Amino acid sequence: MTDQIQWGALVTLPNGAPDVEIALDRSHAISIHANTARLVGDTNAKLVYRNVALGDWTTDHSGGGVRQWGVRETWTDGHIEERPAADRAKADFSAGITKANSSRVVISRAVQAGDWWLAEVTA
Repeated sequence: MTDQIQWGALVTLPNGAPDVEIALDRSHAISIHANTARLVGDTNAKLVYRNVALGDWTTDHSGGGVRQWGVRETWTDGHIEERPAADRAKADFSAGITKANSSRVVISRAVQAGDWWLAEVTA
């Protein structure tokens, strides 16, 4: 498994439940945090991060647990690209789009996520 840091913006919903909007990277999380802070107030929006362990991409989707979905595109020259998708439906849709000189297949990998931790917002 490969470890990486995942960033997000945490808000407490009116019913008291926490909600994290996951970001692409730290600067995206800061942008989400700033926009959310303007809407709900600085004391409510928090920048958060967590450690995430990602397994290898595979076309075998068996096994339990949380999975990240994506698309593997193989070009006729042998070049292979593996791109994450937001969810299974988006991976299925993207894999169904045909392109000349390439083929696409849905892939997934196991995800083990740690607890969210508060981070300081610095530009």
